[in-house]
Amino acid sequence: MQVLNKKSNLNLFSTNAFGAKSPSWNTLQEVRESNYKEKVVLRTTMGGNGLCCYDLTIEEAENVVKNCGIDPSFIYFNATTDDNFLVLQGEYMESIIVKDSKVYACCFTYTTIKKKMRIALKEESHVEYGIQARKLLIEAMTPSSWSDFEAVLENFPNHIVEVSVYNNNYGDILGRNAIVWEVRTY
Repeated sequence: MQVLNKKSNLNLFSTNAFGAKSPSWNTLQEVRESNYKEKVVLRTTMGGNGLCCYDLTIEEAENVVKNCGIDPSFIYFNATTDDNFLVLQGEYMESIIVKDSKVYACCFTYTTIKKKMRIALKEESHVEYGIQARKLLIEAMTPSSWSDFEAVLENFPNHIVEVSVYNNNYGDILGRNAIVWEVRTY
């Protein structure tokens, strides 16, 4: 299967196709009906690093939706995560990679900065290749999260996989400490 756009990614994410997920909603009405009271992240299904606003109250999110000029059907929300619990996060890809005359089967561009991924990767990023890339994730993830991650790699070959790993259980499936936010070829 190939994930060709952000909308397809969101549909898969919403059905736990990538393993555990953060609470997410398609509309502000759904957020309200869920009785979720904490802050949210507002994102769009439009590609190309579209609008993304972190740590909004429901009222702030309403204002952004009203004033951003984007059709609300392209906007979705997820629960804000507590970055203090992050262990590492980044983008993993399995593909043939040649670096310094060596051939690797994968690479992981990652950060240990405890901030939202977009911000943290700009602030500090590292790259590991091959076994070292896999080792970082295996050591950070619970066995169940690693199993979910391997399933994502098997089901979505040659995709970039955005993942965050936490130092405690996180998401809607017990025993998991990783969230795959996005799987993409776009």
